[in-house]
Amino acid sequence: MWQTPILKTSLTASVLTLVILLSGCAAPEDQSVSSDQITPTGASTSASAALTQVKGKVTDAAGNPIVAAGVAVTKSSTGVPEILVLSNEKGEYVWELPAGEFTLTAHLDGYADESKDIALKEGQTLELNFQLEKQP
Repeated sequence: MWQTPILKTSLTASVLTLVILLSGCAAPEDQSVSSDQITPTGASTSASAALTQVKGKVTDAAGNPIVAAGVAVTKSSTGVPEILVLSNEKGEYVWELPAGEFTLTAHLDGYADESKDIALKEGQTLELNFQLEKQP
């Protein structure tokens, strides 16, 4: 009998903490995010940094946009851990990166991941679309 109230209190606190954390992640419904507003954390937008830009869409096999698909970047030469941006309501994503070689991977639970290797030159803009296949 002593364990039941403690377990229930602990579970309630855990659920409440999760709800609070998730509520802080969601944008208000009346605000939309356009692809030009998506810049990964830590990326500079100054012209002096001479960044490249990779942008595109994540769609399903029928060409419908996939919302909130993660597009992760791994620096090919160093194997730096992946960093992630999410596609917006139109399935669009934008990355600003330095010149170099990278692997981009699109992912959403329920779909097969798709990865593409790219080489970016300084100041280049590259359009890179992903088409994810639904998993059975």
